[in-house]
Amino acid sequence: MLAGQTLTHAVANLLGVLFPAYRTFKALESPNEEDDTRELKYWTVYAFIVATEIYFEWFLCYLPFYYEIKLALLLWMIFPISFLGPLGGADLIYNLYFKPFLDSREKVIDDMLVDYGLGSLVHHQEEVLVPKVAELQAELQADTQN
Repeated sequence: MLAGQTLTHAVANLLGVLFPAYRTFKALESPNEEDDTRELKYWTVYAFIVATEIYFEWFLCYLPFYYEIKLALLLWMIFPISFLGPLGGADLIYNLYFKPFLDSREKVIDDMLVDYGLGSLVHHQEEVLVPKVAELQAELQADTQN
């Protein structure tokens, strides 16, 4: 049983990372933003699963068929199911649980990150980059005029 559990654990981890990573690459290279959003939802849910496993693996590894259930969950999260339309399980989990939870606590989480000196994680890159680009453009224009 240990060999089967180890194999299932390895397959679940490989399937949960390698295929979605390649699919994310394809999504980023396509002009369609909907597939980017779908992949971000997957990685958000997957990160929660991994973080949960880090703290509870001592318990989870003793549950019968845990890794088989995890493998089935990952397959459901990765591949769209016909009755959900183009959505996969990650979309459903994100929309039903993560989005409402994070929406209701976004301000508290942002404030906590700022308090711990991680405010740069809170702001969107556009808010940080656009003023910097404008500043660099102004400097470049001033240099060319001189």
